[in-house]
Amino acid sequence: MVRYDPRAGERSLDVMRWGLMPFWAKDIKVGFANINAKAEGIEGKPAFREAFQRRRCLVPVDNFYRGKTAAEMQPFAIALAEPQRPQHLPIGNRCGGPTMVQNMDVVLKRFEQPDEIRTFDKGKFEVVRIGGMTIGRATYEPGWRWSLHVGPATGTSSCSVEHVGMVISGRATAAMDNGTITEMSPGDIFDIAPGHDSWVVGDEPYVSLHFLGADLYADDH
Repeated sequence: MVRYDPRAGERSLDVMRWGLMPFWAKDIKVGFANINAKAEGIEGKPAFREAFQRRRCLVPVDNFYRGKTAAEMQPFAIALAEPQRPQHLPIGNRCGGPTMVQNMDVVLKRFEQPDEIRTFDKGKFEVVRIGGMTIGRATYEPGWRWSLHVGPATGTSSCSVEHVGMVISGRATAAMDNGTITEMSPGDIFDIAPGHDSWVVGDEPYVSLHFLGADLYADDH
């Protein structure tokens, strides 16, 4: 395959193996099972989503072959009826060695340059997407309250998103619909179930990281 090598700054001719090996896999045999994927839902599949987001290309083909099963490999050539060239959309990962993942690309991101910023009165929610995950950083000013400054845009009386994260600075509450109120402070790692309100405690801004729920939180799209 001809591809652009960002390290060399030029195009290179490389041998690629058909079959995706996810970045988290320890055995190259995993790639044998990942020879193709349906377009519907590929962006959410753990084995494919990171490569789908960052490493895609087009491969022109005249036709392709598909067999019924591995045991009865009766190939069928599939092509378009019109004389035009179909295309495949391969995705890939970098790996090395016969059995272990090595030489992976190192991806660095910072919240100072987030992929998305969701703003609302008295606060903001910065989003970074990396490694197939969506990680958020919430920053709320003193006086912020979910039911006043985020809730109206969602049309719900309480937050319906589960949050797993960690408090970086400041203090805030997790006020459940059943009346239970828990105060969170720096260093606390939290798992807050859906059905809650929240507000900043004191005069210091509140900052927390979110590892679960960041893809849905305060997203009015």
